[in-house]
Amino acid sequence: MLLFNISEHTMSGQVKLQNTIDTQHEDMIHDAQLDYYGRKLATCSSDKTIKVFEIANNARTLIDTLVGHEGPVWQVAWAHPKFGSILASCSYDRKVIIWKEGTSGWVKLYEFGEHKSSVNCVQWAPHDWGLQLACVSSDESFSILSNSGDGPWKYTKHENAHALGCNAVSWAPAVNPSSLVEANTRHPVSNVKRIVTGGGDNLVKIWREENDNWILEDKLEAHTDWVRDVAWAPSVGLPLSRIASCSQDGKVIVWTKDESSGQNWTPKVLKTFAEVVWRASWSVTGDILAVSGGDNKVTLWKEQKDGEWACMKRSNTANLVLFQGAPIGDLIFSAKFISNLRSKIRDLLSRLQQIGPKDPQVAYLLLCFCGSFCKLVHLARSTPPSLVAELSFFDSDIRRCFTECTSMDVSDIAWHQAQLNPLGHHTLTCKSGGDLIVRHVQCTARHFLESCKQACIGGQLEAGSSLEDEGRQTRPADILVQNWEFGKPAALDFTVTSPATLNGASVMAGSAASAAEARKHLTNDAKCNRLGWVCISLAVVTCGCNVGGDEAIKYLDRLAARIATRTARPKSSAESALYGRLSIVLVRANARAIGLQFIDAFCTIA
Repeated sequence: MLLFNISEHTMSGQVKLQNTIDTQHEDMIHDAQLDYYGRKLATCSSDKTIKVFEIANNARTLIDTLVGHEGPVWQVAWAHPKFGSILASCSYDRKVIIWKEGTSGWVKLYEFGEHKSSVNCVQWAPHDWGLQLACVSSDESFSILSNSGDGPWKYTKHENAHALGCNAVSWAPAVNPSSLVEANTRHPVSNVKRIVTGGGDNLVKIWREENDNWILEDKLEAHTDWVRDVAWAPSVGLPLSRIASCSQDGKVIVWTKDESSGQNWTPKVLKTFAEVVWRASWSVTGDILAVSGGDNKVTLWKEQKDGEWACMKRSNTANLVLFQGAPIGDLIFSAKFISNLRSKIRDLLSRLQQIGPKDPQVAYLLLCFCGSFCKLVHLARSTPPSLVAELSFFDSDIRRCFTECTSMDVSDIAWHQAQLNPLGHHTLTCKSGGDLIVRHVQCTARHFLESCKQACIGGQLEAGSSLEDEGRQTRPADILVQNWEFGKPAALDFTVTSPATLNGASVMAGSAASAAEARKHLTNDAKCNRLGWVCISLAVVTCGCNVGGDEAIKYLDRLAARIATRTARPKSSAESALYGRLSIVLVRANARAIGLQFIDAFCTIA
C-alpha cells in the first residue's frame, strides 16, 4: 500500500502537509489530480490502475478502481464538468483511455491506440473550445482527440514534433489577449488555438491550429537537456503571455511575450536547481509558479516589481520554528524562546517555593517531577552554541528552589553529583545501555554514513579489523572510510556527550565535546596506528549539536566542501544541511530516550 500526501499552499508561501491518503496502490504513484470542484481525486500508478476517491467532510473514500491499461499509467486529467464526469489517462502501453462516470459507475468511453510508443502526457483544452484532449508520445508525435458530443471521437496526429520524443503539453488559455484592457473587444474568447510542447530535443515548441492542421509557430531554445514539463500560464485578459518550462538540466525558465507589440518570446531563468526539475504548475491567477524536482521539494515563485522571480519566503517569524519543542532559527529567535521558557519555569519554581515552608516533602516531590523534568527537557534542546550559558542560569534557578523548599544548603560537589542520576545523566550522554545503540550507532553514525555517500567517499558501518584489547574484541571504527588522507583509511569514532558531564563546562561552547574527543584519542590512537589508519574522533553535544569538538567541526567542514563540489551548490548550503540533519536526528533520539526513561521511572514508582 502506498501513501499519497496532499499539501496545502498557504498565502505565506509555505507548502505544508494537509492530509495523507492510503491509495491502496501496489506500486509507485505517478500522478494525482483533483477534479474541478475538488470533490474527487484520481491517482495513477505503475500497478496499471487508476484509483478514484470521493472527498467529503474531510473523509476520502475509494469509490472505484479503473483497470484497462497494460503498463504503468503516467498521468490523469479531468475534463471540465460541463461535459460530465470525464477522466483521461495515458500509459506506457501506448494507449490513451477516456473514462466516464455513469449511474452504474465508471466505464471506458473511448480508447485511443494510434501512438507507437509510450504516451507521456495528456491535457484537456479550455472548455470554451469544446471537448478536446492533447496527447504527446515518445514516438515523437502529438495528437488531438475531439468529440462534438453526439458523434464518434475524431483525432489528428502530428508526426516529428520532437526528436527523441515528446514529454509534455499544455494548452494556451482561451481568453483573448488584451480583452481586459481593450474596451472595444467583442470577442473575449480567442478563435486561435495554441499548444506548447516540450521534448527530448531540449526544445520548447509552440503550435497553432490552422484548417485542422497544427503549424509550428515558435521554437524556443534555452535548455541544454530534455524538457520535462511545460505550463502555459492562465490569463485574465492582459496582453502578456507566459510559459514556464523545466528540464533535466535543472533550469526553470519563464518565457514571456507581449502580444500587443508582437515581440518575440524572451526567456528568464527562474533558477538552476542542482537536481532535475520534473513539474511546473501555475496558480489559477497565473502569477505564482509551483516547481517540484529531484530534491523532493516544492517551491513557490512570484515575480517581483523589478521583473526578477523570487522564491516566496515565509516571514521572519514564520521561518523560525519549534521542532519537538526545540528552537530552530537565528540567535534572536532562540534567545527569546529560551528567555520565555526560563520565565515560565521561574514562575513554576516560585510557586513551589511558596509550598516549601508549609509542606517541604510535597514541595520536594513536585520539584522532582516538575522542575527536574523541565531541566531535562531544556538540556535536550538544540540550543545554539552562544546560548549554552543559559543552561547554567537555569541550573541556578533549580538549585535555589531546592534550597528554599528543603532548607538544605547543598555544596557544589554534592549538587554536581546529584545531576548524574540515571534519569538525567544517562539520557543526556552516550555512555552505556540501550541508549548507546539508539543514539550512537543508529543515529549519529548512520547520519554521517549517508553524508559520506553524498560526498562520494564511501564508508562502511562497523567495518574493519577487530583487535584484542584486555581480553575482549574491540573495533576502533564506527565508520571506516577508505583513502581519506594520503591513501590511508580513516577510522571515524563517534561519541555523544553533554555539558552536564563536566563541572562548569556548560558555560563554554564545545568544552564537553573537546574533552570527549580527547578521551577517544587516548583509547584509539594506538589501535589505529597498528592498523595503519588515521584516527578521527567526532564528538557532538546533545544540547546544541552544532557545538562539536575541533575535529568534528573540521571534518564537517571538509565533508561539506566535498558535497558542495559533487552537487554543484554553495558550500554554505551543504554545511547548513549537514548541521540541520544532525540536529534533527539528535533531538529525535533525545525525545525517545527521555520517553523511555520516564516510562521506566513511572513503572518503578507504580
